[in-house]
Amino acid sequence: MRVLHAALMANYEPGVLRQMEWENSAARELGLIWASRLYCPVRTDTEVSSCVVPARGLGTVSNGSFAERARRWVKLRKGYYAWLKEESAKYDLVMLRHSMADPLRIAYVSTSRIPVLSVHHTMELSELAGRKGFQGTTKAILERVIGRQSLARVSGIVGVTNEIRKYELARAGIDLPSFVYPNGIDLADFRCEGGSVSDGTKPELIFVAGHFSHWHGLDLLLDSVEASSADFVLNLVGRLSEADRRRAERDRRIVCHGLCSADEVRAVTERCHVGLSSFALQRMGMEEACTLKVREYLAYGLPVFSGYTDVFPDDFKFYRKGKASIEDILAYAREVSGFDKKNVALAASRYTSKKSILERFYHELIDADLALVRR
Repeated sequence: MRVLHAALMANYEPGVLRQMEWENSAARELGLIWASRLYCPVRTDTEVSSCVVPARGLGTVSNGSFAERARRWVKLRKGYYAWLKEESAKYDLVMLRHSMADPLRIAYVSTSRIPVLSVHHTMELSELAGRKGFQGTTKAILERVIGRQSLARVSGIVGVTNEIRKYELARAGIDLPSFVYPNGIDLADFRCEGGSVSDGTKPELIFVAGHFSHWHGLDLLLDSVEASSADFVLNLVGRLSEADRRRAERDRRIVCHGLCSADEVRAVTERCHVGLSSFALQRMGMEEACTLKVREYLAYGLPVFSGYTDVFPDDFKFYRKGKASIEDILAYAREVSGFDKKNVALAASRYTSKKSILERFYHELIDADLALVRR
């Protein structure tokens, strides 16, 4: 079975591109005919890779009038679906990353000659509900109508978590084949140096985000830290809100690193004992997630403490779900102390390796025989 996995982005997205590149690499190793492509405007040569399809007839991002931006919006999507129609002729199945409030998507899905799976990385209406202003409200209204119409015409649904899978099935309003396809990483890109999770020094923690949003729950963690007299180091990597930054800088146990390069993040990670992830996904109406950050922590041999359910089974000792309590986090750090980081990374690999995840998912697609359920 030949598979095309396509995504449309209005702007170049390095994180999405990295996922596509890892997926392509895994497919090559497995001997699959599988292509992952990101269709987006390209500004510089550094943004070109074998996964990137430069948007047709679009140069640098425009900050012009509303009418100009609207024309660009339409042109981007027309180019994408024209390319997709041509490219998909080489494949047996299209996996289409969901594009919110996109009326042109309905026409493509309705006329596709091969099965189309809709791929979802978030619960769209829940996410849009958190966006304020006219634009967010308008997009939510459109997505409520257009998104459901699009979902009702696909051959199946893919979610990165089971929660998202069930949510999208409910939105579609019909019975469809559905799959869970978690995020994964190319383990070759991460080198775990080994050594004990705890070397006898004070516990050192790391919390990484590009920007600490309300759903990261950093404010909840800071509440707990301020109420504790325990001795530890908390490394915060990424942009903080002004309010959170002021609170963090008042505490000698917290180090604010700001935005860091991959090498800088790795240097901090290697000396830490536990990695932290989001503690307030409920603010987005979600209880499950599947973030790259967690997979990167584990690939470096770092056990994870987080506020949400991930793909790991309950008996997997190196991922712990809990509340934003510094005392609970420190207790977990003591619990995992003594484990060799290489053993942590190895134990996590079956859940984090893009190759392993893709292999399982591909066999599920074969077994589903989607040609029989094409709508």
